[in-house]
This record gives sequence, structure tokens and C-alpha cells, in this order.
Amino acid sequence: MDKVFELISQGFTIPWNPEEITKDFKVVVDDKNDIISLPNGQAHWQYFNSGIYFSRNFNEGFPAQCLEVVNSLIEIQDQYRKKDNNSYLVDVFLKHKIRADRLLLIKVDSGQSVDLHYDRTRSFSINIGLKNSNTCLTHVYSGQRVEDTFINEKNVKHTYQMNDGDAYIIATCQPHSVESLTYRNESKDRYILSYCL
Repeated sequence: MDKVFELISQGFTIPWNPEEITKDFKVVVDDKNDIISLPNGQAHWQYFNSGIYFSRNFNEGFPAQCLEVVNSLIEIQDQYRKKDNNSYLVDVFLKHKIRADRLLLIKVDSGQSVDLHYDRTRSFSINIGLKNSNTCLTHVYSGQRVEDTFINEKNVKHTYQMNDGDAYIIATCQPHSVESLTYRNESKDRYILSYCL
């Protein structure tokens, strides 16, 4: 896979503050990095040792917010269907039926980089810059994934810097990492919406 990310939209507007709606989120940690959702349906954070927080039960706790995002993604699909397309990643997006239960909110602490990894539970995602999303660089590697180290000298690194309102489709099955451009004391936690394809 040579193309591992693609910008599909700019100016994606979200009218709510992620810090405000997540201020009461509990944090759950699982030593094995298994997905943990609270059985009562309460929205919460799950922290992964790669340095990232994923929301769980987000669509149950915030259905109106999720519906807004879903409707915007459907509009983007409709726009792409009206024009010629020669992109494998866009094809993946167009073949997918958008559903609110596949939307996550992601938080990464200010100054925190995310180690090289690949997603085991999803192959592709659409990441939408929500707040302070330009405070990092995302590196995604093309080429065959290597068992223990994820990459070797044959892999090629591709890098982008997201802005708030940008929407990228990413091959999250490929090794990727996030390099922070801030320090821990800057109070610039990064928030993105991530839709699992």
C-alpha cells in the first residue's frame, strides 16, 4: 500500500467544545490493551500505553453530537460520488455505510507523542481535527508491516500535519506514530474525532 493517507475535506465544523463535554469522563486502563466499555453505557476515556485516550460509549452519551458528525460525513461521501475518483482510500470511504456507533473522540495530552503502532481493531479511519490538532505531525509508513519492529528500511515514511477542521482518511492498519510539537506544560491537549471504517 503506497498511499496511506489522504485529505478528504477541510473546514469540517464542530460546534461543541471537546474539553467541556469530556470534563467528567472517567479514565479506564486495561493492562492487556483490550477494549473496555463500561457496562452502564457511560461515556468514558480508555487510556492506552501508546499515549492516547479513546472515548468509549461516545455515541450513547452524546447522540446529538455524533449525529452531526455522521451527517457531515455522509455529505462528504455524496460530494465525492458526484466526481471522478481514482483513489483507493476514497473508494474504501465510499463503500462504507456511515453509522454513529463507529465514531470515537481521541485525546492526546500536550507534549505527548504516540509511539509507533498499528491498529488491531480497524484497518482504516477518518480522523477529523477538532482542537489543537496542528500541534503534532502524523507519520504513516507504507510497505509491508514487520512482525516485531513494525517497520524496516524498506518502509517509506509519509507525514502530514492536520489542522482543526481537516478530515483525513488513514490506513491505520499500517504502522503509524504521532510526533508532538508541544511541551507538556503548554496545556494544548489534542482532540480529534476518529471514525472507524
